[in-house]
Amino acid sequence: MLGLNSEENLRKDIIDSFDGVGMIRGENLCINKMQYFNKPEFKKYLEEYLVYISTIFENKKVWYRTADLVPHQINLLDGCDEVLDSKQYLLGLRGIRRNLKYISTFKQELEAFVNAYNRNNNLGLLLPFISSPTEVSTVVKILKNEFNYYGEYGIMVEIPSVLLRLDEFEELGVSNYTFGANDMTSMILGADRQIDNYSKNDLAVLKTIKSALEKVHSYGKELTVAGYINKDFFDNLKILGVDIVNI
Repeated sequence: MLGLNSEENLRKDIIDSFDGVGMIRGENLCINKMQYFNKPEFKKYLEEYLVYISTIFENKKVWYRTADLVPHQINLLDGCDEVLDSKQYLLGLRGIRRNLKYISTFKQELEAFVNAYNRNNNLGLLLPFISSPTEVSTVVKILKNEFNYYGEYGIMVEIPSVLLRLDEFEELGVSNYTFGANDMTSMILGADRQIDNYSKNDLAVLKTIKSALEKVHSYGKELTVAGYINKDFFDNLKILGVDIVNI
């Protein structure tokens, strides 16, 4: 499946070559416009972009991942709700954690998504940097009670706690399990992405993917792997029998 950051004017051969869109990265839409969800014009842009992509991929699944920005990125955006300083930003207030702390801003993003979904229901919602089932259940309640959204939702599997509690996420009705290889590799190896012993081809990482794959298959569902994927890693994913790779 195709991964998108804010690309437009996609060629027909590209559209035809992919089985759908595995992830539209909300954070890169923000960076593209240098705006945040509190700006009405950005909400409109987000909604129209989601409608555009879900229309050209008609009859194929399109997943929107809510913005996974870190504080120093949000601080620069027009419409930033609160300027924060975070030294451990890759482990701190990002993804769903930021969303649930600043819930009114998050609801602006959700509203734009639901408006697009109501026009094209091949859209699904993907939640980033999840660590607890409670986070998912909180978002699901908001979606149902405030936006009447009963479509599909998925989670990023990029923190080890998720792997240890997959059964609880399955009980919440999760449709999409996307293994975030970048963050999970850092967590497993205790390694920054810029240092030598960071490798997605490390045996420990590959065993973790295999474990997640077997568990998700036991639910009768598919596992997607996303991240920066080079040829060696792609070949290993094929050997493992991963269902979907997000390119």
